[in-house]
Amino acid sequence: KEPHRSEFTYGSFTRSFTLPTGIETDDIKASYDQGILTVRVPTPKAAKTEAKRITIAK
Repeated sequence: KEPHRSEFTYGSFTRSFTLPTGIETDDIKASYDQGILTVRVPTPKAAKTEAKRITIAK
């Protein structure tokens, strides 16, 4: 007979991480559906950088 294996944990679970600077914490959304936790953290809009030509000295 095969041993019993359970993929479920019982009790509380906590995970924490540090967000990068510039994140608007009010815009973070989280949902839990059918055992899957989805957390959406919108990234800040990057400042547009212009292309710059650099001359190589000979």
